[in-house]
This record gives sequence, structure tokens and C-alpha cells, in this order.
Amino acid sequence: MALFQLKGSLRIGNNGLGFGSTNQAGLVDGERPPYTESLVKLFPAEGVGLTTLVVGLGGSLLALSIILTIVIAAGVFVLRMFATKPANGGDTDWWAVVIATISYFMYAVSVGAFSDFGNKSALATSMGVIIGVWTFVVPFFPTKH
Repeated sequence: MALFQLKGSLRIGNNGLGFGSTNQAGLVDGERPPYTESLVKLFPAEGVGLTTLVVGLGGSLLALSIILTIVIAAGVFVLRMFATKPANGGDTDWWAVVIATISYFMYAVSVGAFSDFGNKSALATSMGVIIGVWTFVVPFFPTKH
């Protein structure tokens, strides 16, 4: 038994962080996992951490920033593809994968990874509202558990 298991660790409805055995939650059919758990597991922290590289390395080179952002988004997608697959077998939770990838792109835009579009204040304000609404609504999307 491995100390850390990637499979199933980010699946909505798992208790804990994927340590030890399969660690599947005993949710009854139709029962929703806690809101906070859904929110935490749908937020791509791994991509957010790497986005500082995009802003720093990309700098004024828009093409490089876009390429790095797409590479990181692909990494988020692949990681989430495996991490939302149940440890004991089953299908990937594609809703969670897509939501995390979209969330990453929204974060990347909000920190100016692509560009500030000529007005940093307007970008920060508009993305703040969009991400705020997204963050509130996303945990209510249907997910497998």
C-alpha cells in the first residue's frame, strides 16, 4: 500500500486527502458532499502555484505567457483526470476535471497571465466578480462520488 495515492484523492465525496487505502466516503445516493469539500477539491491549487512562473517568465512576451498558461492548464487537466478516478476503479469525474481547468484559466486571466487588456483595474474588478460568482456556484454542479 502506497503512502500517498493520487487516484481518487481529489474525487468529490472522498473523506480525507487520499492517504492509505481507497478512502471512499459513504454518501447515500443523491446526498451531496459538503460545500467546502467540493470547493476545495475543484480549485486547482497546483496550477495557481505555477502561474507565478507565467507572470514572471512571460513578462512582456505575450506568446510565451500564453504557451506557459496552456502547458500548465494541460497539466492541471491531466492531474485532475487521474486524481478524480476512484482508487478502486471506475470512471474519471469529467465534470470536476473541466471545472478545475476552467477555474485555472479564469485565475490565469485575473492575474494577467495573458495580458492586462490595457486596464489592470478593470480586469481585476471584472474577474473578481466573475470568479466570485463562479466560486459560489461551482460546488453545486453535479459531480460523481
